Amino acid sequence: MADPSFYTRRAPGALTTLLQEAGLEVLGDLSGDPQIADAAPLYRAGPGDLAYCGSQKYLSALKETGAAACLVPEGLVSKVPGGTVAIPVKDPERAFAQLVNLIYELRRQSYGISESAFVHPQAVLEEGVEVGAGAVIEEEAIIGAGTSIGPGAVVRRGVTIGRHCVIDANVTIQSAIIGNHVIIRSGSVIGAPGFGFSMSMTDGHLPIPQLGRVILQDHVDIGACTAIDRGAADDTIIGEGTKIDNHVQIGHNTVIGRHCILAGKVGLSGSTTIGDHVVIGGDVGAAGHLSIGDGATLAARAGVIRDVPPGAVYAGFPARPVKQWMKEVALVSRLTKENEKERSQKRKDKSESEDE
Repeated sequence: MADPSFYTRRAPGALTTLLQEAGLEVLGDLSGDPQIADAAPLYRAGPGDLAYCGSQKYLSALKETGAAACLVPEGLVSKVPGGTVAIPVKDPERAFAQLVNLIYELRRQSYGISESAFVHPQAVLEEGVEVGAGAVIEEEAIIGAGTSIGPGAVVRRGVTIGRHCVIDANVTIQSAIIGNHVIIRSGSVIGAPGFGFSMSMTDGHLPIPQLGRVILQDHVDIGACTAIDRGAADDTIIGEGTKIDNHVQIGHNTVIGRHCILAGKVGLSGSTTIGDHVVIGGDVGAAGHLSIGDGATLAARAGVIRDVPPGAVYAGFPARPVKQWMKEVALVSRLTKENEKERSQKRKDKSESEDE
């Protein structure tokens, strides 16, 4: 059960009602219609709980679960214990997420417009905008209906934020145009100047004006303490539906496609171009002016110094096709063992020679 201090749980309801509300396609007949009151992992699910099993990896936990109902792939229906209703679906994890979003809702503070917030008279706030304590909305900013601006957040002059967005506490936004249903978590900075200098060891480093913007399209999620720099001349663009984790740095003029995933501590240098549906693992770094093709995957801690073709899976440093990288790692490991074995034999031979 989620902590009621943070989440509101709906009243128990029939499984079939939940499935209908979520619009889920069940790939077969249900063996019952239990009341669902909560959601839980397989190992501690009990009566009234909904659980899911995504693969054979969790088969032992599935066989022991006490859940009232369990989402499973078609191939695991026969493994669901007798006291649990099996729900065969195409993607159990996604279905579970859809249903849990119906069972629980995050409890949010309703701010209205706090007396301690500053809203410039020439800012435009549509109906239902909430502004938390100490937040600042500057001149000519436009904020769409139903958007929430958290405590201490700063929306600088001329920024446009769409409808039904969540801007958490202490976010700073400048030189940006933000779409609808965008979430930006606490401490993130959107639209700060990019890191651009005309370098000279004799005359000092002259800042290059950063005249572009940051554009976040609809349904983008930005994690906590992430920085997205505005462009130098062109815009920095984050495509529709892209999800970005905490502590990510995105350099100026970078263009990221639609429905990409960037895990924590990713660092993208300026003018990187990323296609649609790209997955980038944690702590990946990419040099500037590179292209990463549609559907590519970069494994955690990869160091990208050249273009990555569409659909490729790269790993290691410098990043290269994952199968090549795995062969090289295995070869180095084997050579190291052989070398150590050879050195050990030489030490043994030397010792025996000295004894003679």
